[in-house]
Amino acid sequence: MNYSIVRILKERLTDDLNVFEFGSGASTLFFSSRVAKIVSCEHDEKWYLTVRSSAPQNVSIVFEQERVDGRYCRVIKTRQGDFDLVVVDGRDRPNCVIQSKDKLTQKGVLLLDDSHREGYQSSIDFMHENGYRSLTLEGLKPLMKRVHSTTIFYRDGNCLGL
Repeated sequence: MNYSIVRILKERLTDDLNVFEFGSGASTLFFSSRVAKIVSCEHDEKWYLTVRSSAPQNVSIVFEQERVDGRYCRVIKTRQGDFDLVVVDGRDRPNCVIQSKDKLTQKGVLLLDDSHREGYQSSIDFMHENGYRSLTLEGLKPLMKRVHSTTIFYRDGNCLGL
């Protein structure tokens, strides 16, 4: 994620939030020290095993192979309860956004990383059509030389205070 979104998350995440993320790694560890619980869905089996071996107790990691509009994007619907923050930073992002909307709490926020990429406009339109406002943050990412965008989708009374 770009430095701009990381800064907002550092300032606004609280230890009572439940998070779901598509894609695991450094972000999983980042969230685990700031929220109550995180569920992460990973498509790469080797990476899944690596992240799982170092995951703290408040982290649950699920492995699901990538299939466009398949079980990967629907893993969130197999989890009990809803989530305060859903981070879409893995594969099949447009379908992950669609499947995640109904798993957000009333104060829930969805974060679409790399929202500047071609093919993600439909995800942005989908969230707007479903009553969400958006805030797009741009900035550099670690080890990257160009600007990347992350879009936060939110409603009134959201968990990030937007």
